[in-house]
Amino acid sequence: MTIGELAERTGMTVRNIRAHQTRGLLPPPDVRARTGYYNEEHVARIELTRELQAEGLNLEAIRRMGESVNGAAEEIHNLTRSLR
Repeated sequence: MTIGELAERTGMTVRNIRAHQTRGLLPPPDVRARTGYYNEEHVARIELTRELQAEGLNLEAIRRMGESVNGAAEEIHNLTRSLR
């Protein structure tokens, strides 16, 4: 899906999606012919980021968690379950 489709699906703005990428919260899209394509992992990361923010974590803490488990949404989710 394109960034516009990702924005529509997740309820985020394109601007915020790009900001999340810049902060290291989202992996880069697969780029083909100058167009970035996003997948279900990107959707899962956005949803997980929202969930963790609702629990009181700031974006930097979420980014660090992603780094510590190689960024997969499922691995981050497992880590947060363990911490709880």
